[in-house]
Amino acid sequence: MNWRRKLQVRLRALFQKRKLDAEMDEEMRSHIEMQTQENIDAGMNPEQARYAALRQFGWVESIKETCRERRGVNWIEHLIQDFRYGLRMLLKNPSFTAVAVLTLALGIGATTAIVSVVNTAVFDPLPAQHPERLLQLGVVHKERGWSQGVNPPALRDALSQTNLFARLTAYGLDLLSFRSEEFPQPVQGVWVTPEFFGLWNLRPLLGRTFTADEGQPGKDDVLMISHRLWQRQFGGDPTIIGRTVPFRERPMTVVGVMPPHFSFPTARHEYWRPVRLSEPAADDFYSIIEVIAETSPGVETAQVQAFLDVVSKRQAKERPWGADFEIKCRDLREMFSTPEVRRTLGVLLGAIAFVLIIAAANVANLQLARTETRQQELAVRSALGAGRARVFRQLLTESLLLALLGGAAGLVVTAFGLDLLPKLIPADLPRLKAISLNAGALAIASGVTLLTGLLFGLAPAWQGRQSNLSEVLKLGAATSTADRRRGRFSRTLIVGQVALALVLLTGAGLMVRSVIGLLRMDPGFDPHNVVRVFPSISDVYKKVPRDP
Repeated sequence: MNWRRKLQVRLRALFQKRKLDAEMDEEMRSHIEMQTQENIDAGMNPEQARYAALRQFGWVESIKETCRERRGVNWIEHLIQDFRYGLRMLLKNPSFTAVAVLTLALGIGATTAIVSVVNTAVFDPLPAQHPERLLQLGVVHKERGWSQGVNPPALRDALSQTNLFARLTAYGLDLLSFRSEEFPQPVQGVWVTPEFFGLWNLRPLLGRTFTADEGQPGKDDVLMISHRLWQRQFGGDPTIIGRTVPFRERPMTVVGVMPPHFSFPTARHEYWRPVRLSEPAADDFYSIIEVIAETSPGVETAQVQAFLDVVSKRQAKERPWGADFEIKCRDLREMFSTPEVRRTLGVLLGAIAFVLIIAAANVANLQLARTETRQQELAVRSALGAGRARVFRQLLTESLLLALLGGAAGLVVTAFGLDLLPKLIPADLPRLKAISLNAGALAIASGVTLLTGLLFGLAPAWQGRQSNLSEVLKLGAATSTADRRRGRFSRTLIVGQVALALVLLTGAGLMVRSVIGLLRMDPGFDPHNVVRVFPSISDVYKKVPRDP
């Protein structure tokens, strides 16, 4: 039988079980009737002929079970039976179920929320088409480490390497001011080369990105704004596209609004305007330009670094100060997932892991106590033919079902946590707005739920499989040696669980305190009653008489 035929048979056995059983009953009845008729023809009376046919055919129910097992879906049917029985047992004891589900919901929900933040901020900080191919080029001081971007000559050399780079973009910090009767309202932004938005795997919420010729003189009076600036300054007006904004420096026309989860390089920068780098700057060794490179498919970082080493050596010969600097490349994700961010989130993840272990330990203790009260039931099931493996699987299935209920309730806690965490996390965290209850968070919740179910389900399942009917049903079993042994075991587990919970809770508290300390790090001055001033002297400067 080929695999397609096997799959067809198993699917039919799974979804058309009653029909197959009816066909099997009819076939067995036909065989028995044929044998009965042969016995009658041999001289037996009808009653003797039927009994003889049944004896010759064998035990009908046993043959049915053998046929069902050969369908290959018996384990699925047993699993469904276990889940149904487990659900009935949980509904039979609603107080236990409610306490366990709430405990698990807090542990699983909080863990899922923190892991979702870590997954977005550390492992997926860039909404790029090919984040693994994005590199940041920068000048590195041989003693002080990473410094800043590259100078125009290095950028010119990089632009000539079309075999290494699929796309090169540059950017720099910028500042514009809204006109106001009292004082200018500054807004921080970024100038970018027109190719910049081709790096990202997203589309504007409204409007478009820059065209290839924008950024040239006469075509550089356009800009794209962030979702936050659109909401704050323009009230989310959907007709903003094409509107000219009279900034103090120069009027600019809005051509696009970015989605809320996009920010670059930080959430403080709220607009992007195009700039086309001019050729005269190509010989300026003292200007610095931030550069992002997208490598060509198949190009390794080592190949790019080898090219940059050649450029560094040439510049060291052409300029005396160049001997102290090298041009390096690094994964662009390191620009956002800084050691400080990873350290803070790592400590927070450790604290929440302690909380999850405490929740699992508490539910495991509840499960052990509940299993202790079910010793007679489990012993009777074993006496009726249920093997230890089947009892173990049944109890583990109940634990997983409890974990699934806790995980479902934990999604509510996760949604609340993902709404609260961005208000507590520094605004510089990458993709802060992208942290939401999405498919990734649901996958994380599923994994945490299954892991938690295994954590608190193994001990009760192992204890339940050791039930012995002769000991459980003894008169005076409450004072039996076995019962005293189980009592000592339970008390030991309770003491151990309390001690472990105390240690874990203390560790979680210390880690949370460390996170608060990292988030409230002393800047070196008293930040209270301090304002930030953006002086603008351009208008005054124009009125000052200057020598011809």
